[in-house]
Amino acid sequence: MFNRNSIGYWTDKDKRMEAAHLLDLCNSVVESKERMVTPFLSLGISSWLKDVLQGSSVNFLAWGGFENSERVRFVLTTEPENLYCEQAQIVLLQAISSEKTKKLGHRSILGSLMSLGLEREVIGDIRQSEEGFIIAVTDQIKQYILQNWHSAGSEKINVEICKEAVNILPVSGVEKRIISASFRLDALVAASFGLSRGLVQEKIRQVTILLNGLTALKPDAEVKVGDILSCRGEGKIKILDQDGQTRKGKNAWRIFVYTDN
Repeated sequence: MFNRNSIGYWTDKDKRMEAAHLLDLCNSVVESKERMVTPFLSLGISSWLKDVLQGSSVNFLAWGGFENSERVRFVLTTEPENLYCEQAQIVLLQAISSEKTKKLGHRSILGSLMSLGLEREVIGDIRQSEEGFIIAVTDQIKQYILQNWHSAGSEKINVEICKEAVNILPVSGVEKRIISASFRLDALVAASFGLSRGLVQEKIRQVTILLNGLTALKPDAEVKVGDILSCRGEGKIKILDQDGQTRKGKNAWRIFVYTDN
């Protein structure tokens, strides 16, 4: 059985509650011997859950509907069975502007979905295709979305289930090299977006910075390769690699700066 000691990893109240629910779900799997599926989880909480499950009696598969998904659902079971992606109960929906001359954006897609009263946990990644956007959602919510989602921002849209392979476009953005004095969160965010560390620390107090999908609470949190940082009003980046040091001993990093389509 899973005890709640590992919840102490989280300082944020909402994340502690989410972690507690996940542990309860894991215990239900152990007790019932039935296969169960989590909601969509962010990078941070999914990484924590993987650590919790390692070496336990619960086997798992993490899948988000796309290769290299940031948001995933966990299929959980105690049976020594082969797990496969379909068990994650994920449906891919395609949203296309009704007017071919109009271009949809990631933010308007997510914002319009949330305005339907949906929780973020039923929505996975949003990827751009050649015609519009592909959205991963839980199977349970697909019909509600199909019946009620008719616009994104000011644009009218057509929504349908993807019944065949769709050409997903590469994530839009640019790579750049930055220099920071340390591995600290505030230093990396400041260097990435051209801000002062003082301003970044104020943004952290205002809970407007996310680290791997979770609210960043500590300016001195250590950032590592693979982490995804977002700052409200500034943008979103991914740490690709540490690129050595400068002659003055500062750290060089290669980052990917996402751009909104």
